[in-house]
Amino acid sequence: RDSDVPVLVAPPERVATLASRVHFELTVARVLPFVDGVQHVHRIATLSGVSVQRVKTALLALAAFDLVHFVDLFTFGNVYLADSGL
Repeated sequence: RDSDVPVLVAPPERVATLASRVHFELTVARVLPFVDGVQHVHRIATLSGVSVQRVKTALLALAAFDLVHFVDLFTFGNVYLADSGL
């Protein structure tokens, strides 16, 4: 969903390496700097200048490699922090 917040669960170097194997390498390169665990999908699309659909597709490709997980923006009481157990 546009309101989901992607959170990296792998080191950025690993993400960049595996992203080069998917067809959305250029989209991932534009989107990745904005995947900070705070920005939601629609905001990432706006900041990166990439369409929402392409951002979703690129992030889902990263999720297929277990590099990104999604959390719901509208869970206001939650605080999200990646740790070594992810």
